[in-house]
This record gives sequence, structure tokens and C-alpha cells, in this order.
Amino acid sequence: MFASFGGWKYSTVEIFDKGFFVLFLFSECQGLNLKNNCLRTQPKNKLKIPLCLICFLVVAASSIGQEPAGLGELLKDYENQRVLAAIDRGLNWLKLQQGVNGLFRDHPRMTALVISAFLKHPTGKSSGGTEYSDETPFLKKAITSLLEFSNQEGSIYDEEKLPRSPCSDTSFAIMALGLVKQKTKGENQRGEYQKYINKARNYIKDLQNKVNENDKYYGGIGYGSRETVNDLLNLSFALQAIRESESKESYEDDTIIWDRALTFVSRCQNLSDKNDREQWVSNGPNDGGFVYAPSGESKANKKAPTSYASMTYTGLLCLLLCESFDKYDEIDRYDIRITRAFDWISQNYSLEGNHGMKGRQAKHDLYYTYYMMAKTLSLFGEDTISDSRGNEHKWYRELSAHLMQEQVVEDASNEQLVVGYWKNSEGGWRERDTLLTTCYAILALEEGFPKQK
Repeated sequence: MFASFGGWKYSTVEIFDKGFFVLFLFSECQGLNLKNNCLRTQPKNKLKIPLCLICFLVVAASSIGQEPAGLGELLKDYENQRVLAAIDRGLNWLKLQQGVNGLFRDHPRMTALVISAFLKHPTGKSSGGTEYSDETPFLKKAITSLLEFSNQEGSIYDEEKLPRSPCSDTSFAIMALGLVKQKTKGENQRGEYQKYINKARNYIKDLQNKVNENDKYYGGIGYGSRETVNDLLNLSFALQAIRESESKESYEDDTIIWDRALTFVSRCQNLSDKNDREQWVSNGPNDGGFVYAPSGESKANKKAPTSYASMTYTGLLCLLLCESFDKYDEIDRYDIRITRAFDWISQNYSLEGNHGMKGRQAKHDLYYTYYMMAKTLSLFGEDTISDSRGNEHKWYRELSAHLMQEQVVEDASNEQLVVGYWKNSEGGWRERDTLLTTCYAILALEEGFPKQK
């Protein structure tokens, strides 16, 4: 696809690379409104740019091979405003899903995810200017209801719901409460939240398999309901919770936790140089990707240890968390486990599915994959990745454009606001729930959103 201006011909790739794609690729411009020869964002008219002026500047700059000073930043701000608008629409929809008891889906994990989605908002407030904190009425109600699931041993989950998932439920609760603690303005309230966090952290750490280093599950954590079965997914939830609620005081105490975890994570990687589980690694592709468990179990292939995207993003995130612990936020980017995992991600980059999964299963866990992509690559600090064909991708720009295109936008019939949500038509692994996919999509947009300098 090409665009011509003043006798010059520009490919969409060239325009994209210059940051001007929002003006020309109308198929990518969700919520674009052309009125009075100006660009406006929907639903709020936050940005107004004369089209004739922009087109003139773009053509003039391109003709001499230069980008007009300040215009790139202006259009980047326009992109960011579109992302914020999509986040706000999603949060508007989430708010309407709250039950009378303050919970979302009557479930502590879902409630924790929603709380996190609101408190991770890049600006910290709604489009109407309302700050998100533990004093925001609907969030206060959700937080109070979440804490009612706190059990004596420190876990935060519903003991009556089946299947029981105390590890993941407690981990998401810890991450949410950590954000709540940061946002609260009351010193006493901050201390109360910390008490819940400390008890929950200790509970999570006690779940770790720590008996025998020769055991294939050594260092792992599972759902919590079955002590003998551990997996990379649940371990990742636990490690994120421990790290995100970590203090300088708890730093030294957690050393052995991270050492054990690194052993487990390494045993889930298709990498013979570092994985001592020779039974299956020697028969694997040795491609640097990750599987579900040290047994070689892969959700992508029941007969072979096949690497797939959701677990490889998860595995790389765990490696980064374990590695950064050693030097407290200094990551050894040259560790072969990290470089090979990143190579797998780069070579198999895709937004169309959970790469490695086949057929209809390719859409399973898709929004979780987006969330892990944003969280992992943001922590890794890479803005651009190159795929197997040598094509470079500004992954957050592409991911945010894709998610904005996939958002279902509606007018709330009983509210004066625009709402938006995300659905996974082929959703497996709980992604049939629109609330879950919407939380993951919002969190993905928030994790990768440009940080304030």
C-alpha cells in the first residue's frame, strides 16, 4: 500500500516508521473523526489538529529527508491519547460489572485483577479527573470485599469455590494490595495493608517445593491445592507477587526463594546448555522457548515438549525477576537463558495467536499472552524486536494498535459514557470470560505505556 503526495510516493512502512501512520492508515484509526478538516479523538475531543497543516509538514519534511521538529512528538502524543481513551473505555465497562457485594464475578482473583487495572492507569485518574485510590468509593468497596477472603494462614482465596487455586488467587491479591498501599494517603491504612501483604507473602513462599533438589519440581509452586504438582504459570504469579511487594527489609530473606525458583524455571526451558532434565530436553527442539513444567509438559503438544509463546514470555519474565534479584534490579542480559528466550520471542513474534499452539488452540490464552508480552518486554527494556525475516517491529505500537482495533465499543444504555471490552471467541483456559480478557487487555496497554520521564 502506498500514499502519494506532491509527486512523492511513500510506502505505509515508511510512514509507519516516521510515526505518521495514524494520519494515513485509516483502517488502524479506531475512533477517528474527520470534521471541519480536523482530526479529533473519540469519545473526548482532546486533540485537534488541522489536517492541511500536518499533511504540508509531512510532505515538506519527507521531501528533504527530515522529520519536522516537534511533529513526531505531537503525533506520539496523539497515539498515547488514543491508548488512554481505549483504557478508559475498558475501565468504564469493568466498573459496570461490579456486584452489589463489591466483588467482580464474585471471585477474589477477578476482583484483584480489576483493582490492579484501575490502579495501574498511566495517569492515575479517570478521563473525568477522578483519582483512583482506596478512597474511590467503588474501589474501596472492592478492596474491603477482597480482604474478607483473607484466611488465618495468610492466603487470600475462596475456600468454597472449586477448583481451588490458592496460589494464583493469593498472588493476584498481593499485587493488587501492593498497588493499593502505594496509592493510599493514610499512614495507618498503609500499615494495615502491609500486614495482609506480609502474611500472604509468607503463605506463598511456604508453598515452594524445597525438599529435594533432585526432584524435578524442586523450586516450583503449583495451584496450592496439590503439593506434588508444580508449574511455570503458578510459579510466575508467585514470583511477580513476591517481587512487586518486596521491600529492602525482605530482600536478604528471600535469597533462597529466588535461587530455588531459578532452578525450576531453567528446567522448563528448551535449552540443553542449562536444563538438566535430559529425559525430555535431549528430544526437544533446543530452541530456547519454554514449556509448562519441568516434566516436559506442553499445552501446545501432548506428545512432544513444544515451546509456545504464552509460556516463553512467562519464562523470560521469571528469568528477569530471578536475575535482577541477584544485583537488585540489574539484569544480566547476556545470560544464555535470557538471550535464547528473547531470540525465540523475536523469531516467532506474532499478534495473531499464541504461537506454537495449533488450529483453534492458537487463540487459547491469547490475551494472557498479550499481557505477558507487554510486562516482559517492558521489563527487558526492548522497544523494537526483529522477527525471523529480519523485519523490525515496534512491538508496543503494534500491540496497542491491534488491541484498539479488537476492542468492542458500545454506549452504556443506563450511563452517560462509552464503554469497551475485549472478547476471545476461541477462548480456552478461562478466557471465555470477557471480564478476564478485558482485564488482560487493559493491563497490557498499561504495562507498555510510555513511562513519565
